[in-house]
Amino acid sequence: MGFSVSVSGRLRMTKDRETEAFAILSDALWPEEVLDGSVSALADLTWTATITREGDWLRFAPDFDGDPKWSDEENAFYGALGRWADEGRIDVEGEDGGRWSYLYSGGQVIQDGTNGWDGTTTPTPFGDD
Repeated sequence: MGFSVSVSGRLRMTKDRETEAFAILSDALWPEEVLDGSVSALADLTWTATITREGDWLRFAPDFDGDPKWSDEENAFYGALGRWADEGRIDVEGEDGGRWSYLYSGGQVIQDGTNGWDGTTTPTPFGDD
C-alpha cells in the first residue's frame, strides 16, 4: 500500500556537502529503529530514487528495483535537500499521473506543482539543526 512515484533529476552538491547532508538527515529524519544499519550514504535515505554521483552533480533516477512509495519521510528528504544543493531540479510523477518538481538554487528549494501524496504546494520545511 502507498503512493508509487517515479523520481528523476539532478542536483549540484559537492561531496563534502553531501557528507554533511547525510550526517544531519540520517539523524533528523529517520529514527535509528527505522534504518536497518546498512545506511552509509545519502542515497540510502530515499526509497524513491537511485542516486549516483557525476562530479559535483547527484543524478536521481527512478528506482525500478525497489518499492518507490512516497511518504512523509520522502517529503522531508526532498524539502531538506535545498539546504545543501547549489542548484538543480527533481521531478516527481505519481501513480495517478500527477507531477510536481523541486527546484533548488543557492541553498533554497521551491516546489512547482501539487504534491500528489498530500496535496501540498510548498516543500516540507527543514529546520536549522
